[in-house]
Amino acid sequence: ANHRRASTWEPLITSLRKRLGGWGNKFVSLGGRIILLNSVLNAIPIYFLSYMKMPIQVWKKVRRIQREFLWGGPRGRKRINWVKWDVVCRPKSCGGLGVRDIRAVNISLLTKWRWRLLSNDFCMWKEVIK
Repeated sequence: ANHRRASTWEPLITSLRKRLGGWGNKFVSLGGRIILLNSVLNAIPIYFLSYMKMPIQVWKKVRRIQREFLWGGPRGRKRINWVKWDVVCRPKSCGGLGVRDIRAVNISLLTKWRWRLLSNDFCMWKEVIK
């Protein structure tokens, strides 16, 4: 499958939406939603993100799912977005809510593989690739 196509990423989008469907926003506080975003929703795509670059349109869909979950009301009603999403993604020490930006996570995971490839360590997988 071509990782540049949005259809390759549809199972990921579907699993994110299914996971959110079970939680709803009825009885979860804002702090609880932030914890769920960081621990559950950002953990689901980690495997895909570690070896494929996420297309921008897929990133926008995932970001929209995250925003709707964070700011959404009960039964899908919309609420006011109190701050910009960029501020939400800042670390808590910088005045943000500490939600990880999925695009930054994707780039950092891919960069980690490049760093491992270029380091001087002897690893079997590097010999196979070369």
